[in-house]
Amino acid sequence: MMRLVAPGLLATFALLAAACGGDDGGDPTPTTGATASSPTLAATAASSATAAPTPTHPPATAADAALAAAAMKYNAIIRPATEPCSRDNPRGQPCAWLSSPAASAERGVLAIGVSAASGNGGFVAIYGRNGAGAWDLWFPTQNQSYHVWNLPADMAVCADGDGLNVRRAPGADSPIITLLKDTTRVRAEEFVLTAPASGEKQGTGWYRVSSPVEGWAHSSFLSDGKLNDCSLRDFQVKQ
Repeated sequence: MMRLVAPGLLATFALLAAACGGDDGGDPTPTTGATASSPTLAATAASSATAAPTPTHPPATAADAALAAAAMKYNAIIRPATEPCSRDNPRGQPCAWLSSPAASAERGVLAIGVSAASGNGGFVAIYGRNGAGAWDLWFPTQNQSYHVWNLPADMAVCADGDGLNVRRAPGADSPIITLLKDTTRVRAEEFVLTAPASGEKQGTGWYRVSSPVEGWAHSSFLSDGKLNDCSLRDFQVKQ
């Protein structure tokens, strides 16, 4: 199982900045800020001379495809969280496993657990599927997030008082269907990644919502409905 690092090791993590990159709320340029911490494991794996095995056949499911993409990015061994990462792992590679129901992948987003071979330094990599069907990193985190990746789910509009534009397609240039006021409850059905994480910047994505109107809304202006208010979202985007 993934174990969180001790507080003293958190200084080794690089802070990820949330990059919104789209016209979503009443203002075309949203506030950005930190939402998650990424372990140095990510950078270490990316520069490792030992490449992860290349699949010999296409992944059977969307979840398999997402997991394979994460394994390639972090040079990780795909292994269930219930098995020790150090077992039969002479090169000391990280391990990756599904951290959310495989069915979530069918809706375009999935959480993947990653840890060092020792079991320390664990984090969750949130992967999204783009419009072409390919999987890439949305953002990694060790913290609670206002984003939702187990869909469908209830969410709330948190757009700094400006309201949220619901559009016909996932993109800032798509026609606007309507403007939803802040705190409006919506039902998120699926997710599409429009730009992957880059360096220390979080990726960009859109949720397809089914109520109170059908359309697409930018992920930076929707918060997990279970949180009841926008305080976590407002805190994270302003860091």
